[in-house]
Amino acid sequence: KGKEQVDATVAFKPTVTIALDFLFWYVYRPTDADERMASLEQGLSELARVEGPLAFGDVPDMAGASERMLSMAARPGAEELVRMNARVRAWAAERAQREVTAVLPLGEWSARLGTGERVDVGDGEIIDAEDMMFVDGLHVNVLGLWWMLREMDGVMEREMGAVEAEVQFRRP
Repeated sequence: KGKEQVDATVAFKPTVTIALDFLFWYVYRPTDADERMASLEQGLSELARVEGPLAFGDVPDMAGASERMLSMAARPGAEELVRMNARVRAWAAERAQREVTAVLPLGEWSARLGTGERVDVGDGEIIDAEDMMFVDGLHVNVLGLWWMLREMDGVMEREMGAVEAEVQFRRP
């Protein structure tokens, strides 16, 4: 549904577009490496139609997801992910020459949530990262989404020169 999402975005003419996991299904639906790379290029072509500031996520490694949610055949290997994310960053660097662009480190954030790491969720509260994931190993829960939004806000302020919003994120 990426084309339809971009069509709606273009018609809306937003002042900034955030596409955190837009590329995900472009990569995780095909079942072979060549198809996945071609599909990634299709996703980047769709994003190229977006005018104005754009923040979008790189491709995460979802090896820990339930096979009921994500078939093994549709999962890129580690080396493939490195190549794909290099392409994502090269595309973003090229776009950044004419439009404000930031790659959100969705892969890094997702990796942290899949470990036994302890994460600061604000105000000094430390919790187990895995407590921010649904049992399917693919989706964040409400607390995980809140944490990712806080992380995203910080990246956008640093990378895009965004000013701090008056709305403060509060833990759900």
